[in-house]
Amino acid sequence: MTSGALAAGAPAVLIAAVQICATADRKHNLACVREMVRSAAQQGAEVICLPEMWPFIGRDAAKVAGAETLAGPSVSAMRELAAQLGVWIFAGSFAEQSDEPGRVYNTAPVIDASGELVAVYRKLHLFDIDMTEGPTFLESATVRPGNELVVVDSPLGPAGLTVCYDLRFPLLYELLRQAGARVFMVPAAFTAHTGRADWELLLRARAIEQQCWVVAIDQ
Repeated sequence: MTSGALAAGAPAVLIAAVQICATADRKHNLACVREMVRSAAQQGAEVICLPEMWPFIGRDAAKVAGAETLAGPSVSAMRELAAQLGVWIFAGSFAEQSDEPGRVYNTAPVIDASGELVAVYRKLHLFDIDMTEGPTFLESATVRPGNELVVVDSPLGPAGLTVCYDLRFPLLYELLRQAGARVFMVPAAFTAHTGRADWELLLRARAIEQQCWVVAIDQ
C-alpha cells in the first residue's frame, strides 16, 4: 500500500494494490480477492485496486463461456464489499459479455464507497504478439476492443482508466491527460517475459511524459 497526496493541497489517500495470481478456479479467485480487499480496508486503505482479469485466467474457450455482465457475480461482489467497507474499488478487469459471438470485452469497472458503479472502461488495445524467442498470444481472437476514453472523478482526483497492453500506447495517455486525468490506473496481467523487460520502464515513461501519477496493479 502507498499513501500520498496526488494533487497540491489534496489530502493524503491510502491506496492498496491487490496483486494475485489468478487461476481458472473462479470461486478461489473471488475468495482470495475478498480476503485481501477486507485486509486492505482494515489497514486503512481508502482506494483498493485489483489486477486485470482477476476473476479468471485460463483457457480462452472457458473465458468466453464464463463471461459475465456488469450485474454478474464478480462486479456484484465488489459492489457489496465497497459498500460494506466504505472504500472505492477500481475493480481491475473481467471478461464481459458482448453481442459478438466468441468475443468478450476486457472491462474495467470502478465502484465508489457507496457501492455504486460509477465508471466502466473497455480495453482499447489488444495484446497480439508473436515473439521469436518468447510468447505468442492473440487477445483479439476472443476479445473485442472498446471504443471510448474514460476519466472518472475519484478520491485520487480525475483518474484515466487503462488496462495492461494500453500501456504501450503513449497517445492514449496524452488524450486522457487532455481530458483532465491527473492519475492513470493500469490493472495488468503482463507476461513474465515482457514484464521483466518493460513493465516498470513503461510505467515510469507514461508518468514522466504526462507528469501524472500512475497506479499499477499486476497479476
